[in-house]
Amino acid sequence: SDIFTDPIQQEFINSGRVRVKAQKDLREELRDERLDTKFNDPETVKAVAKEDNADFMLIGSVKDQKERTRDGRKLISYYQVTLELIDVEKAEKVWIHNHEIEKKATR
Repeated sequence: SDIFTDPIQQEFINSGRVRVKAQKDLREELRDERLDTKFNDPETVKAVAKEDNADFMLIGSVKDQKERTRDGRKLISYYQVTLELIDVEKAEKVWIHNHEIEKKATR
């Protein structure tokens, strides 16, 4: 679902009105880097545990289904993309958007 969420994140960030927290795996890598002080100048080491918590989380899913016509000449692929914005504090879904895509291929 990154193909759908990345452009949305870009719009949020570029608007200047929303800050977007890095993905979980990247945050873990950054934490490890801050804690690795072996080669870092102690005066420039960044503080740990200073991250802002997120107010909302954007999640998405892509479901697909494929069907072939009776004569076998056409393949129809159906995709349903769902994006959900969740209020982290309340665990409440505050926005949902579905988008359906249909692709046809002929042999």
